[in-house]
Amino acid sequence: MTNYTTIITSIIAGSFALAAAYFAWKLKNVSEGHNSKRIKEKDKENLYTEIIECFEGAIRNVKTKKQNESETRFLKLNAKVALLAPEKIHGSYLQCAHALEEWSILFHKSSPRTQEINGHIITTISSPDPTAKYKEPERESFTRLQELLVSFIKEMKGDIE
Repeated sequence: MTNYTTIITSIIAGSFALAAAYFAWKLKNVSEGHNSKRIKEKDKENLYTEIIECFEGAIRNVKTKKQNESETRFLKLNAKVALLAPEKIHGSYLQCAHALEEWSILFHKSSPRTQEINGHIITTISSPDPTAKYKEPERESFTRLQELLVSFIKEMKGDIE
């Protein structure tokens, strides 16, 4: 009888050890899955924040007529969006980028010409105003850009939540 008791005790202890190892392995896999999902969500948040910063910076640079590294930032951002964002977000991003480019061109055409001479900026105004025909299309283009950006930001928020 004592021989059976030690055998049964050994089998039960071995079974518990195997069960504990199995459950620890499953728990580790579940934990890694959650961590991976959190990392992907954080990457998306960072990407979407960078997109908004880039668009706002580009609009500010166009309005102040400053040359900045916006083009380089957009090139890097294009690659990130293509790799990390869902297709719908990528499509909306491209629409906004196209609208930004269109508005930027019209903004420069609708603005009076400026020159820098000896560190001073001189604005040239002439009559009749050659920029007048571009002012209304520029306003409409900017309104369209703003609408697209608002819609795009809502899409990104929906994707994060």
